[in-house]
Amino acid sequence: MLTLTATLSLDLMSATSRDLSLAVEDAARETVKALASDSRVSGIKSIAFVRLNLPEGLGKLRLDSNDLQVFEATLASKGESFTFVTHDTHAEEWKLIDGIFDQAADFESYDPKTHPELKLFKLADALLFGQVIDCMAEETKEKCETSVRMAMRLLKVSTGEQIWGGVINGKHVQTIEARDVKKEITEDAKELLTFRNILYAAGGLVVILVLLFFIGRMFRVR
Repeated sequence: MLTLTATLSLDLMSATSRDLSLAVEDAARETVKALASDSRVSGIKSIAFVRLNLPEGLGKLRLDSNDLQVFEATLASKGESFTFVTHDTHAEEWKLIDGIFDQAADFESYDPKTHPELKLFKLADALLFGQVIDCMAEETKEKCETSVRMAMRLLKVSTGEQIWGGVINGKHVQTIEARDVKKEITEDAKELLTFRNILYAAGGLVVILVLLFFIGRMFRVR
């Protein structure tokens, strides 16, 4: 399964997959905000999110990857003047759309003029797709900031033209103190799962079962 952390050579040594996921979630919120504030999108009532490509021709994020699931779910989570069409509906139309975009070698090579069939789609008024540019984590004495940068474009179905585009930056900031507390809790949890503690727990369970057995026999005798 392709994921951002598995496919990109990034400065993410101090960031966890959860930190990156939260940055992706923020990027989705920023995408919705940017679309909602642009007058060129005012006539659009429905948007179909198509895909996120990976940098340097590395392909695309799979639909079942955690990062893409988070991105798509966040897009659809907030009500605006437009709605998002997700991949769990209109399977046949999605296949046609994916087929068109699969012919593009990379993010920049797609040309809507060579695909007049785009105008025939009734799935949505516009198609949103983008490319992950880079991800990084910066750590200071006070905080760790994980960020992901994406280039997004919106194509109007009726004309095939690009009506909106923007570079979106999503980020997640965590204080070093909060990270240290979380690490301490994790270490404490690991210490509880020692062999000795497991034996104690198993012994206690056996004692409880024996007691319940004898109590049950006492009541049956009466």
